[in-house]
Amino acid sequence: MTSFLINILWCKPFHLLIALSIIIIATVYFTEYVLGHAPCPLCLYQRLPWYGLIILGFIGWHWQNRLDIPSRLILLGTALLMLGGAMLAGYHGGVEFGWWPGPSTCGKVTGNMSVVELKAKLLATAPVRCDEIRFRIFGGSLALWNFVVSTLIFLGIVLWLLRAKQHRQGNFV
Repeated sequence: MTSFLINILWCKPFHLLIALSIIIIATVYFTEYVLGHAPCPLCLYQRLPWYGLIILGFIGWHWQNRLDIPSRLILLGTALLMLGGAMLAGYHGGVEFGWWPGPSTCGKVTGNMSVVELKAKLLATAPVRCDEIRFRIFGGSLALWNFVVSTLIFLGIVLWLLRAKQHRQGNFV
């Protein structure tokens, strides 16, 4: 079983990244639309790296069986994208745990509105706060799990790139 997983990770990294991204995006949409947990603004921003990963995954699919420069550059781009996603998720997690304040736009109404417009907006929808954990999976918030998964993907891509370098140099075991 382990060698099967290693072969998939080694030979088809872009297939795996695309599949994982689609699963994560489907999960957050399920949480939002089926379970009824509205996302805060930081939650919405955390989806962007996953969309980007799908796009880079399809671009990289063309070169994935080669160890050439375009394949490595696309994997480097995906690593940087996941590092940014992990940083954003870590920031949101810190806001949820009260380690630092969130952005001023989370859960607040901004802009120039009349009192009537403001009252109508507030009565129409309750603002979703970034510092409240509204949904947990296995005891952790979605931001925490996003941090963990994004960090693991970042580290996995870095490991893949290092192993590809060893493979090119003839030192691959």
